Amino acid sequence: MANASLHSIAGAGHFMTATHAAELAGLIGDHVMKAENAAWADLSFASPFGLAARSG
Repeated sequence: MANASLHSIAGAGHFMTATHAAELAGLIGDHVMKAENAAWADLSFASPFGLAARSG
């Protein structure tokens, strides 16, 4: 599978959501951020009125 990744959490078992919540949450957060960045990367937000985008 293209762009796939595998992460192992040492000592985690079936109940890793309870025993390793912080580490699991970090991995899920990283995955969501990468997926959102990939989904939005090809979109153009050019103004139909020719206005410059505001920064910060």
